Amino acid sequence: MEKKKRKHRLRNIAGLGFAGMALLLGGLTAGHLHKKSMHQSKWGTLENPRYKITCSIKEEPATFQDYITAESAEAKSKAEQTGQILNNFGKSNIKKIKQRHQELSSYFANHQISDEQRKQLDNYYSDITAQLIEGAPEGLEEYIARLGQLERLKEASYLLNSEIDLRQMEQTCSETTETIDRITKEVKFVMLMQLSRSSSLADKYGDVQDYARKLFEEMTEKPLPEGVTINIEEIAEKEVAGLANFLQGSVKSEDAHYARVLMVMMHELGHLSAQQRETAYFSLNPFSAGSREVTLLEEACAYAFEIAAAYKLMESNEELGKTSRAAIFLYTRDFAQEYFKGESEYHREAMAIADAAVTVFGDAAKAYNYLAAEARPGELDPRITAVIEENRRKYEFATREGHSGIEEIKQMDKDIFDLYVQVHPKGKEEQRMHEEALKAAEEEMKQH
Repeated sequence: MEKKKRKHRLRNIAGLGFAGMALLLGGLTAGHLHKKSMHQSKWGTLENPRYKITCSIKEEPATFQDYITAESAEAKSKAEQTGQILNNFGKSNIKKIKQRHQELSSYFANHQISDEQRKQLDNYYSDITAQLIEGAPEGLEEYIARLGQLERLKEASYLLNSEIDLRQMEQTCSETTETIDRITKEVKFVMLMQLSRSSSLADKYGDVQDYARKLFEEMTEKPLPEGVTINIEEIAEKEVAGLANFLQGSVKSEDAHYARVLMVMMHELGHLSAQQRETAYFSLNPFSAGSREVTLLEEACAYAFEIAAAYKLMESNEELGKTSRAAIFLYTRDFAQEYFKGESEYHREAMAIADAAVTVFGDAAKAYNYLAAEARPGELDPRITAVIEENRRKYEFATREGHSGIEEIKQMDKDIFDLYVQVHPKGKEEQRMHEEALKAAEEEMKQH
């Protein structure tokens, strides 16, 4: 009887436990659904987001494809120039130098000399009179003849590379001034972005937070939801300029140049407007909000929104617009190149996606609206993936062409010199003199 009562009590306790758990889960679910309802009343849904870019943007944005197409054309031109240089020297002569190098490498690998013979050889080369009058040490005549061939081969290879360097300098000297100007402008731009503060232009343009709200409303033709906060704050995360929190409806940016802060704020507002991560969070599987596919697509939305903001800004504020437009183009170029180099960090890939979408639609506003409302994680318009692959091929072409032939000849010259240092009695001394000359040149450059 006592056992039956105990079992009954245990069943009651278990039942209460399950009931409690069900109430807890029900409460959590109800709370989650309430948050979802409140969020969607402000921001809309993935299928029908409240905020789209509805304004027109007059200027078509510059894209990575514009840049890499020009780079590919330049690489092709350089490759053709390289071919002309090599043809002028005669590819058959280059082939003979390579063949001779292989033959001499094989000879010296198969003809090792003794320490006594090495000493005789050193004495022979240290006394020019002995070479002219007494002749080669007995038994080393062929070895010395091969060393003479190696000397002439080294000289021929050196002259060939010197001539190639001269021709390349002639081709690029006309671009020197333009290149220096471009680099100087980029350096000044970066310094400006890093060192100045948004408050320095607040008297001219107003608080940057207010400007961000105004620009957002111009782009979407709707006010931001009540309660959304936009602040300038220090961010603890390394190499993070801004953050958005969709649950709190908050945006923050580190302080920097006015245009830089404005663009970071627009980027983060793009995060809040796009509903990719939010939809995943409020789904039956909220952990999917952190998946790479969801993160990539929302980040691409934010970049497209930022690009659209930079070009919309040009229409009302040319000074800020030019700075913002230059900044977003540099970020696009650098991030895309890093992605095509193999960088797996998701911001790089997201930028490549956003840029390709802008390329396909020819309009950053249309690109954002597509990415935010029509695209799905892991599923992009085939035209966008085609542009990404085309950009990748052009990047690989631009970084490969124009160098391989000449780099091969320079490597050949190094291999010949290494063989000379290894087997010729004068090799070590020439190597020492070469290193001292380089060191002296470096010291002279430091002084100037």
